[in-house]
Amino acid sequence: MRLHFPAILAALVIAGPASAETLREQSEATVDVRGFSALRVDNSRGRVEIRPGAEGKIRVTALKIVRSGRESTRRDLANATTVETDVEGGYYVVRVRYPQNRSIHINLWEGFSTSSLPRTEVRLEIEVPPSLPVRLVSASGDLLTEGLRGRQFVKTVSGDIRIESAAGAVEASTASGDIEATDVRGSVQTVSGDISVERAGALRAKSASGDIGIRAASDSLVLETVSGDIEVGHASRGVFAKSASGGVRIDRAAQDIEVGTVSGGVHAGLSAPLSGAKLHSTSGSIVAELDQAVGCTLEMRTTSGSIDLEIPARTRTVSRRFVTATVGDGATPVEVQSVSGDITITERSR
Repeated sequence: MRLHFPAILAALVIAGPASAETLREQSEATVDVRGFSALRVDNSRGRVEIRPGAEGKIRVTALKIVRSGRESTRRDLANATTVETDVEGGYYVVRVRYPQNRSIHINLWEGFSTSSLPRTEVRLEIEVPPSLPVRLVSASGDLLTEGLRGRQFVKTVSGDIRIESAAGAVEASTASGDIEATDVRGSVQTVSGDISVERAGALRAKSASGDIGIRAASDSLVLETVSGDIEVGHASRGVFAKSASGGVRIDRAAQDIEVGTVSGGVHAGLSAPLSGAKLHSTSGSIVAELDQAVGCTLEMRTTSGSIDLEIPARTRTVSRRFVTATVGDGATPVEVQSVSGDITITERSR
């Protein structure tokens, strides 16, 4: 099945010379959810937005945008750009096909710029039953989902991803774009972009050269970055955080905590109930802030830095590079180790 794009004169913008070079065509289609159990969208360059709609129906709104200085070129590109729908392997598929080959004639005497080259994109807004699983794939387009309860697979190469209020598990990845999420659980990954999450459940986040920021998490976190920083506001069910050349800061975390950096510093707030903590850094300093309710056995070790114990504790082994001490009931093991950085254990400020 193919969505056709009749020329809609009301959608053709003619507000000036720049707008006169843009052709816009919009079309809509609504289908019943029959014979398939998930949605798949393949759109290599346009923005895709998925939101909850009526139960039992999928509504697709497609906006085709063609930019060219020549009216004939605009029309040819518009006719060659199609939005097709089909049912494949249990998926309802929405696929955008763009022209694969085009000839561009350039007057060398007049010169040209890349902004004058013909361009086309299709922006999709799709409403789905809230529990329907979705799979979105794009090369350079931005992807947005909001208010979905089904499982989500969201992938783009150079576009950004934004996910809001996802009740189901999410798998999101981008190569050079950023990821922003609110109320999400699952896994998110980017190569050179940043990851920012407002609220998370159980979440695995990985970035090669970007920063990772998690404001609050109601379940466990696994966070890894190569050259970026990691910041966590509140992680009540434990956190594993690893950075090669960036720093790690955790305002407050409980349960199991493991933090490791190579050349960055570590700042961690440890809260009850605490099951265990390991804080390691090769060339950065480590600051651990303990809530008053945390009872632990501390083991602190550094090769060339200093060790400062700024809370009431019963010391057991004391040397310049190695200190063990008991805080409160000593029930929880806490290991703090830095090769060339300082170690400071202090009370968490309220």
